[in-house]
Amino acid sequence: MDKKIDTIISKLDTAAGMLIVAAMKDQTVKKAMRLISESSFELGNLIGGGEIEWEKIS
Repeated sequence: MDKKIDTIISKLDTAAGMLIVAAMKDQTVKKAMRLISESSFELGNLIGGGEIEWEKIS
């Protein structure tokens, strides 16, 4: 199960990276990229047992 989640996290991180340039010009893309990054981070926390509130680091 962890391997599958690692693969999903990797795909989310790749997608976020692909959106970096477009996010500089388009607020919708920027918001989408942030959601992807937050989701990836939270999936990682589920595996590792960590927990961070996004509002505190935004």
